[in-house]
Amino acid sequence: MEYPQQKLDPQWITGIVKIDDSIVKWLESFGKYLATSEGREIKPLTASQIRKFFGEVKKIQADFERRKGEVIMLIPKLAYAVGRSYDTRMNRASTKIEEFHKEVTKGISVVNEDEERFNNLVKIIEGVVAFHRYHGGKI
Repeated sequence: MEYPQQKLDPQWITGIVKIDDSIVKWLESFGKYLATSEGREIKPLTASQIRKFFGEVKKIQADFERRKGEVIMLIPKLAYAVGRSYDTRMNRASTKIEEFHKEVTKGISVVNEDEERFNNLVKIIEGVVAFHRYHGGKI
């Protein structure tokens, strides 16, 4: 499956662009992309990769005021997951964690310790997780 042409728009996180049907279409296409493999080489995003990251996001959301400084640290946590999956033969991650990192990092970078923005990011990630599972991704 081809990488979706549309990408995560940081304005979805900032609230400049409201979450609507067009965003849901992107969520589905991206979730489906992450749940499918590309030939033998690039495997789908794994259950443990997405579950571990999503768990961290939900911990922050549960006590945002105390943990808001941890939001920006989600970027290196995702980078670590990419590194763990890195295949030197392919010169990239062996799973689609790299693509997940690329898109989600755009959203994380505009949160700026703002709770409303963080909640918008959580909605986006929840949508990706839901469609990943819907299209066969294991959670």
